Amino acid sequence: MSPRTDILTRAARALAKEAAAGGAAAASKEAAEEGIRDQLVKAAAMQMFRNADTDGSGTLSKAEFEAALSFKALNRNMDGVIDQTEFLRA
Repeated sequence: MSPRTDILTRAARALAKEAAAGGAAAASKEAAEEGIRDQLVKAAAMQMFRNADTDGSGTLSKAEFEAALSFKALNRNMDGVIDQTEFLRA
């Protein structure tokens, strides 16, 4: 697990614990944790979109999309594979 994933997981658990405070059922805690994790994933995806939208139009042109997903652009250490850290930095 990457440090960033670990931080997001711990944040989701902490927020879910707060949400479940007051004797809420374990299922409620798990649902809250899953909802928070989904929100964090969506926020990360939106940040990736904003980073790819280089002209600020709110849409991705074919060129912007291809540039954002370019293997060369993501594989920053040039080791021939894209690890989680490189992917999350996109």
